[in-house]
Amino acid sequence: MTAPGPRAIIDWLLESGRAIDTTPLPTLEDWLPRFARVRAEWTHSADRAIAGGFLADRLAYAFAAGYESALGRLVPSLDDGATAALCVTEEGGGHPKAIRTTLVRDGDASWRMTGRKKFVSMAADAKRLFVAATRGARDDGTSDLRLVAIDLPATGVAIELMKDLPFIPEIRHGALAIHNATVADDQILPGDGYTDYIKPFRTIEDIHVTAAAVAFACRCACLFGWPSPLRERMLTALVTLRTLSDDDPSSPAVHILYAGAAGMVAEIMREAQTLFDAADEATHAAWARDSALLDVAGSARAARRAKAWEHYN
Repeated sequence: MTAPGPRAIIDWLLESGRAIDTTPLPTLEDWLPRFARVRAEWTHSADRAIAGGFLADRLAYAFAAGYESALGRLVPSLDDGATAALCVTEEGGGHPKAIRTTLVRDGDASWRMTGRKKFVSMAADAKRLFVAATRGARDDGTSDLRLVAIDLPATGVAIELMKDLPFIPEIRHGALAIHNATVADDQILPGDGYTDYIKPFRTIEDIHVTAAAVAFACRCACLFGWPSPLRERMLTALVTLRTLSDDDPSSPAVHILYAGAAGMVAEIMREAQTLFDAADEATHAAWARDSALLDVAGSARAARRAKAWEHYN
């Protein structure tokens, strides 16, 4: 199904809300086949995030839907259904100056990559990695960053799983160790690794994960018969986020509009909190544990918002 606009996914949500599949999904591996069907049915990245979030029986899987859909938006040419992970952060952080993973030329059509990444989301389930690495310094002294696509398993590439986070523990994070891994020319994505991929992904991920989280709340609203006015605001927020997902993620206007949409979502979630409190014990406990996800990277979003307003002031 190809949706020319947001109405199709909203119609799907409303129809799906009449008969929700409540089959337990204890692990991410149990939920991924559902998301595979979503990817086959919907071509728009935000529609996939929304549908995946609605079909999730917990916030962790909604995060996975948003994260994977965001990566599909970032690298559409490699969006073939493989579960993927973006590997940027190193010991010194995620700023270009902190990236020490190296790409060194090895022959006419290949490279050798060595380095280490930390806090890789979806580490236990990823079949494809997008790894930020440097080819050295440019003439102006800046790092020549590139994004490299690696399909797992791969020689010289190992993932070490981290201890579970205190929220969304179903999503495993890990460290990535790369030692002298062979990289072909066609594995290096075109464009600058930072300006074309790492920097815009921050906004793309925010939009898609927020949409998936709202869709999960929509699922709960349908299951528990929450008030229609609240559901209307959820659907309006989803349409706003879907529209933003199509625009330039580096645009100051998009950052301002996302801030407004996020504020709308925060109000929705505050109202939903009392309803989650009144839900069954398992739903209430899971939400109490996992809703901290919605506040992750709040300071970074605030900084982007302030910088965006500076652009117009």
